[in-house]
Amino acid sequence: MISSFSKKSAANYFFLLLYAVVLKFKYFSGNQPPLLNNSDGIFYKMLIQNSGYLQQKSFWLSNLLAFILTYFQAIQLSKIMNRDKLMNKHNQLAAMSFLLITSLFSSWNILSSALVVNTILLWVWSLITQLQNTNNAKSILFAIGILLGISNFFYTFSFSFLTLAFIGLITYRAFKLNEYLIVLAGFFLPFYLIISYQYLNDSFSMQQYRLLINVHLPKFANAGWVLASVIIIGILVLAGLYTVQTQSGKMNIQARKNWSILFFYFILSLFIPFFSADFGYWVLCLIPAAAFIGAAFLYSKNKKIKSALHWAVFGYAVYLTYFL
Repeated sequence: MISSFSKKSAANYFFLLLYAVVLKFKYFSGNQPPLLNNSDGIFYKMLIQNSGYLQQKSFWLSNLLAFILTYFQAIQLSKIMNRDKLMNKHNQLAAMSFLLITSLFSSWNILSSALVVNTILLWVWSLITQLQNTNNAKSILFAIGILLGISNFFYTFSFSFLTLAFIGLITYRAFKLNEYLIVLAGFFLPFYLIISYQYLNDSFSMQQYRLLINVHLPKFANAGWVLASVIIIGILVLAGLYTVQTQSGKMNIQARKNWSILFFYFILSLFIPFFSADFGYWVLCLIPAAAFIGAAFLYSKNKKIKSALHWAVFGYAVYLTYFL
């Protein structure tokens, strides 16, 4: 499996789909409703409340949407990494890693505002990496701001990722105050349009935009299995970080900068979910985590060890999904 996804092949997209179905088929049974939290934005609440998901006995449609989003994010992650040449060869290992680690927790396989925002953040990250190859960045910066503004209507703490946009500007471009202001203008534009619409229709309420900042520890059952899964992911990510560091001398400066942005993306997304009190919101950090894990699988020289490690984690994920 590792050797197959290490190669450039159109067939890998089909194999990734089969891989995802094997790992996540049980979630189509629809026994878990979408996640809802006080930190969810008004768009996400409207999506759930107006679609009738929570009034149905079966949640297969929301779980199918979660599967589609997860598979799409995995594919897009690999496409961006291959486009920007973050690794020394075209591969789908980051996509495989994303599908693998998202299968270690059931709450990462059901619909949540964080899962929706993950798709937007992938787009934001893709635009940020393009800043290094353009002379006229105004349209890209404005698009980044708009996307982050829209994401805040799905998950209210998404505004924290403005920091990621500013770090991208610091990393890729010389300081120009107007570029930072363009990002902020794009960010506030969706707020201006939505609030204007609500005001004209007498539906505006400040209560909708109140930010509830309460730090919580995540709640979960089966603490022993949760700890084991966290340790597995932690070991894989640390292996990826070490691997990228050892390979950095062979990378061009653009690739090194891209990995630095990914590292900051990972650190930032580790802390945001503490405001949501549910482990499912840690799905935000899995995109950069999967990128580092994919690098570990690619660059590891011992094929037997990395293959055995992959199948061990795969078997563990299957056990958690179907038998625990």
